[in-house]
Amino acid sequence: MKHLLDPYLRLAAVFLGGSLLVSFFFSVLYYFNWMGTPIYQIGCLLCGVLLYAVCGILFAQKAKRKVLLQALALVLVLVILGVLLMEQKSWTALGSLAAKAICFLAGCLVIIGKHN
Repeated sequence: MKHLLDPYLRLAAVFLGGSLLVSFFFSVLYYFNWMGTPIYQIGCLLCGVLLYAVCGILFAQKAKRKVLLQALALVLVLVILGVLLMEQKSWTALGSLAAKAICFLAGCLVIIGKHN
């Protein structure tokens, strides 16, 4: 059973660890006024997009079969959770969430393309 959950557990660990690390780093820089608000927002968005792409790559490497179907299901769950957890449902926030989801799928497709 553990081998079936391995891709999902690794994905959760990278998501949580990476998100906490990026948030902590940018928050410290912002708190000490070493970066302004626009740079903080852009940095968080870019690092979030890169983190989702890396997570997609790692997930596709560890998943054994039907990787694209599993990735689509994960993206659907992540988007639903993201929309439900949003404070303000604005077009910018929805666009950011869509960009992250697309990068996750792109990361998966890169690995799927290499295996074929």
